[in-house]
Amino acid sequence: MELIVTKPWQLTRAVRLAQALLDLAVLSTAHLLAFVLRFEGDLRTDRMCTFVFSLPLVLMVQYLGLMICKVPESSWQYVSLHEVRRISLALALATIFLGGFITAVDFVTAVPAAIQAALPPRGVVFLDLVLGLLGLISVRAAVRIWTERARRNKRGAAGIKAVPTLLIG
Repeated sequence: MELIVTKPWQLTRAVRLAQALLDLAVLSTAHLLAFVLRFEGDLRTDRMCTFVFSLPLVLMVQYLGLMICKVPESSWQYVSLHEVRRISLALALATIFLGGFITAVDFVTAVPAAIQAALPPRGVVFLDLVLGLLGLISVRAAVRIWTERARRNKRGAAGIKAVPTLLIG
């Protein structure tokens, strides 16, 4: 039986697109949950407008951070603490950038209304860091668990028995 290992750069475009869309869906859900938690479920029309207008900016900055830290290139089947560190760094950089941008806008007197509407509240940005981190790591861990279980079931169905092995040294 030959074990086939797919390297991240050998993935098809469809798989890469599905992974990117799943990442964006997780980050969008995290941003929405951050709004819900920050405003204790009271999402009036003005807050929903802020959510809708801030979502593209937040997703762009967060996904750019993921790309800078080369997170989309990593394999989901073999996620480890190294990837967790890269995801954490990427989202921390995105949060620092967004927080700095929001603070900088506070000191500028003439800010267009369109930019003001696209800025999420600071509390949402920091909640989004925690929820996005939890979501991205959870999805990758679930994929790893699922693929390992599938391989284990495939070995069991093929009648391959485990051989006791002792490693010395």
